[in-house]
Amino acid sequence: MNEIEKFYTDNFNKYGKNLKSIGWSNKKDQILRFNKIFTGIEYRNKSILDVGCGFGDLYFFLRKKNKDVNFKYSGIDITSNFVEITKERLSLTNSNVYCGEVFNLNKKFDIVVASGSMSYNFKGAKNKNLLLIKKMYEITKKVLSMNFMSSYSDFELKKNLHYKPEEMFQFAKKLSPKVNLIHDYNLYEFTIQIFKND
Repeated sequence: MNEIEKFYTDNFNKYGKNLKSIGWSNKKDQILRFNKIFTGIEYRNKSILDVGCGFGDLYFFLRKKNKDVNFKYSGIDITSNFVEITKERLSLTNSNVYCGEVFNLNKKFDIVVASGSMSYNFKGAKNKNLLLIKKMYEITKKVLSMNFMSSYSDFELKKNLHYKPEEMFQFAKKLSPKVNLIHDYNLYEFTIQIFKND
């Protein structure tokens, strides 16, 4: 069990099926994050990969947002407890849920998203997360959308990894000329969308 998996497993053992297990404090902020992740992104009839899917809440957010829109949801998480619950929650849907690292996925998806997946601070986290971004961009057909904790905050906890938005924007621009930086919402976070240059 690696350090990240241990962190979330310990959270799960402490909080159970609760947003606190995945590191979020409340549903309102989670919904705001999801809305920012999908700003300007059309997901009708698209395949979606949710990296660090937690309990699969993104599926239910998208379904509630527009009940008439069809999409193919897949989630992946390294925490087996999360995956078991997500599989159970999505058992009556046409969804796939994987346990493991995205580095082992060879399949491509129209949309790849990562909400909160790169927030935990561990040794070598930033370098590994830059590799993760490259991999996620590699397996998306249309767009990669992800959020980060911002360095523009009033405080930082040791367990959290904060990023400079301008640095992440520059990194994203090396992958594609089509990049959106969204830093206009009331959380100490920002969202970056990287579109395929087709």
